[in-house]
Amino acid sequence: MSECYRTLEELAFDNVSSSMQIAFRLLDCAYELFDQPDLVTLIERILHNQNSMAAVINACLVVLKARKNGERRLIAEAKESFILSSYRAVEQATRELGSLGSLATYSYSSAVKDLIVKLKPRVYLSVAHPAREGERLAEQLLSNDIEVLLFEDCAYSLIMREVDAVVVGADAIFNDSFVNKTGTLSLVMLAKKYSKPFYVIGCRCKYLNETSAKLYSIKEMPQEEISTLGCRVVNRYFERVDLALITKLFKG
Repeated sequence: MSECYRTLEELAFDNVSSSMQIAFRLLDCAYELFDQPDLVTLIERILHNQNSMAAVINACLVVLKARKNGERRLIAEAKESFILSSYRAVEQATRELGSLGSLATYSYSSAVKDLIVKLKPRVYLSVAHPAREGERLAEQLLSNDIEVLLFEDCAYSLIMREVDAVVVGADAIFNDSFVNKTGTLSLVMLAKKYSKPFYVIGCRCKYLNETSAKLYSIKEMPQEEISTLGCRVVNRYFERVDLALITKLFKG
C-alpha cells in the first residue's frame, strides 16, 4: 500500500512516462487505495498537474466518480476499457500500415511502440528534449532488435526522404484536432513537403468531451529547462494540431 502512495505522489510530476502509462498506474493504485481517505486528494493533485494528458484526465475523473458513488468496480472497468481501446487502435494501424518498411516518429507513445514492435520497420526518431523520451523509446526498440536512427529534434529534414511515413501518438483528441509534443506541427508540414503520409494513433480514452475538455490545459513548464538568461522564455511540452492536416487518425 505504501508503494501505491509513493506512485501516486510521483505521477503528479511525471513528465517522462506516456499518458497511458500514467493512467494505468494511476488506476491500479487507486483501486488498491480505494477506501483510503486521502485518495481523493492524491487524485486531484494529479488532475491539477497532469491536465495536458487526456487519458490521465479521464482516469482521474473515473476514480473520483467511483469514490463518490462507492463503486470500486468502475475503476477496473475503466482500465479494461482503456486497454481495449488502445489495442483496437494499434490493431487497426497494424492492418493498414503493415507494408511500411520504415517510419519516423516523435517523442514517446506506447501505442506507436506497440505498432513498431509488431511491424519491425526501420525507425527514425529524435531525442525529444528536454526529457529525452525519444532516446528512451530508442533504447526499448533496440532491445527488440529493431533498427533505429536517432538524431536531434531539428533534424527531421535530413531523413524525411528515407521514410515511408510518419506515425505519432496523441496526448489528447478533440473533434477537430489532436495534441502531441511541441514540434509535431512542424513535422506534419515537413511530411507534406516531402509527400509523406502522416498517421496518428490515438484511442477513445484520449477523447475529451465537453465537460472534460474544460479541465484540459497546455501549461508553461519551467523556463530554466530552456535558459537562465533574463529574456522571455516559452517552454510548452505540447501543442494542438488540426486533424485536417494529417492523413488518418486511428482511434480504435
